[in-house]
Amino acid sequence: GTAQTNSSTFSQMNGTWLQSGIQTSSSVIVNRVVASETIRQSLGSKIIDIALIPFMRSRRVYFEAIGLRPNAQMFAYLNGEKINDFLKEKEIEKNQIDLISSHGHTIFHEPENNLTKQIGNGAYICSTTNLITVSDFRTIDIAFGGQGAPLVPLGDQLLFKNYKGCLNLGGIANVSFSLKEKRIAGDVNFANIISNYLSNKIGHEFDKDGELAKQGKLDQDLILKLEELDFYKKSFPKSLAIEDFNHWYKPLFDDCKSSIHDQLFTSGTHLCKTIKNVLNFDIEDTLLVTGGGAHNKFWINKLEELKIKAVIPENKLVDFKEGLIFSLLGVLKLRNETNILSSVTGSSKDLSAGVIHNP
Repeated sequence: GTAQTNSSTFSQMNGTWLQSGIQTSSSVIVNRVVASETIRQSLGSKIIDIALIPFMRSRRVYFEAIGLRPNAQMFAYLNGEKINDFLKEKEIEKNQIDLISSHGHTIFHEPENNLTKQIGNGAYICSTTNLITVSDFRTIDIAFGGQGAPLVPLGDQLLFKNYKGCLNLGGIANVSFSLKEKRIAGDVNFANIISNYLSNKIGHEFDKDGELAKQGKLDQDLILKLEELDFYKKSFPKSLAIEDFNHWYKPLFDDCKSSIHDQLFTSGTHLCKTIKNVLNFDIEDTLLVTGGGAHNKFWINKLEELKIKAVIPENKLVDFKEGLIFSLLGVLKLRNETNILSSVTGSSKDLSAGVIHNP
């Protein structure tokens, strides 16, 4: 099946243009980002254009013992064709493009077993578009003992250093902040994954503006069970995946007898408390909040109740910051510069991650 998702964003860094594609799939760099100083001393970024393209939903992929169906090659071919269509629609010549940075769609992630898989094949995207493509950012980090996630903190550090930290409220909430001249980051809790799961039970695709959660009240028994889970007692680096959600998180809600509104209220309250617990911020320190969950007013209000100074940027940056940063990671790989920090993932050393495919 197919669905519509945001495809392309443009960003300016000190006069240099980045065009960044589907943040969980493909990113494209335009007009030669050449000097390291441009990246390292960037004053910021601004997204000025977005488009929608269809993509294959990774959660509808079925597994067989012998492999994946549909296979990654077909998925990548479709991605490549949509990139070609996008460039044609925007009247961008291919000689303006430096590279495509393709993260792919994570379909399973088990770093404790040295396993991760993102559907999407960089070689096929390269052959379909005839453009340099960088892909497979996570595997080498796991091979060096890391979690393979999160990948965006270096971009947070370089592009958004005016903030004390960055919070991404996607399916999973993760934070990134500087502490004693090191970047610290990791997954904190489940966010949109549990919110959407619960909202679906009462006929809503998602909890728009957090209105469903606002109608609930705190379930003391449920929040105590959540607080006792081992994951929340671990220090960084640590990461979450859909396997964790299914194995030890979701069952607490499936067994819960309180109303869905109460469960949404309780999960949101627990989410915000876990974010507060990992941040050692002064009252004036600012936290940049992006990702789809930044639109959830219930969560944002809870963060503010906990004395966290949350800053919500313009909607384009809220929704496409991750795509912007994956473009940057592709550029850094092309230069053989560090794009994954060991202080973030727990790997044995900083890495220049990704596989370069040349046409």
